[in-house]
Amino acid sequence: LGLHESRSFLPRRLDALVHHLLNLEFLFLPPNLAAGHELPQALDVLRAVLQVHREALLELLGELGLALLRAEQRKTQLSEELKESLAVDLEHSAKDVESLRELVASSEVRWQEEKLEVEEMMNQRVEAARKEAAALVEAK
Repeated sequence: LGLHESRSFLPRRLDALVHHLLNLEFLFLPPNLAAGHELPQALDVLRAVLQVHREALLELLGELGLALLRAEQRKTQLSEELKESLAVDLEHSAKDVESLRELVASSEVRWQEEKLEVEEMMNQRVEAARKEAAALVEAK
């Protein structure tokens, strides 16, 4: 049963139960009272006891309903807090991913620049070695 159904269903069931008990109340009385003149007094006592228990049960049901309502509100609040926290975490993660992409792109550019410098330096050394070898060949 949902919260709204239980709030209307349970009191009706309780009323039906009390009504049923009141109709069967003679079963709870000792035989000597049921047959005697004290029956109306005993029935009044039983009715009063049942009414007190009914009121106590209804009060408990009301408290339970309020507790369920507070629990539902707390669940909703926690759900919203979790959504907000996840949104913030997701935003931070997205920023971290973007920062990593920028770092990779920057590293790629620097690597290409350093690669060109190393290739140019190697080409210069190779050219210098050729010239030196050519000079040695001419000198011999």
